[in-house]
Amino acid sequence: MPQFTNLSDDDLDKRIVNEAGPLQLAMIAESKRRLSVKQSGQQMSILSDVQSQISEVRKDISKVDQRLERTHNVHRWILLVAILTGVFALVAAGDVILKWIRGQ
Repeated sequence: MPQFTNLSDDDLDKRIVNEAGPLQLAMIAESKRRLSVKQSGQQMSILSDVQSQISEVRKDISKVDQRLERTHNVHRWILLVAILTGVFALVAAGDVILKWIRGQ
């Protein structure tokens, strides 16, 4: 097999077709080895891409979580202000009703 490692893929394919016997089997084995190496490299590249995308998604999720937490805190303050405004309005309305009842 090592005797065919210096051939290009096209030359190797041509020699596989033209030669028969044990040499042909050796060339087929070399061709399969090369294909396996290429596929392994592609799989590693795909795996690396997927890992980087997962990392980006985790960062995005973290950012969204922080934004939701800040928004939630803002909504709490808005609710508190609304409740206090309602309480003050109720006290003011009660005062007006008591003054009206007393005739002032």
